[in-house]
Amino acid sequence: MAWCSPCSTPRNNLSGQVVADVRAFLGDKVYETMIPRNVRVSEAPSYGKPALLYDLKCTGSQAYLKLASEVIQRERALRAAA
Repeated sequence: MAWCSPCSTPRNNLSGQVVADVRAFLGDKVYETMIPRNVRVSEAPSYGKPALLYDLKCTGSQAYLKLASEVIQRERALRAAA
């Protein structure tokens, strides 16, 4: 089963509406975690590092860790229900 996560926090009315529409259409297939735009995450490839190694404490890295945790939790719930 496929899941998705919004890749940016809503910064204006249009992006907020897009996120709302995706959530309305896909329902619980959309993760709660939203990955914000983050300069530190964008800089990481220039230094040849993954974002988590480049700056573990930045908001972008923390959001990716939160998303990973959410993915693991959902997978565990799916396996337990099967």
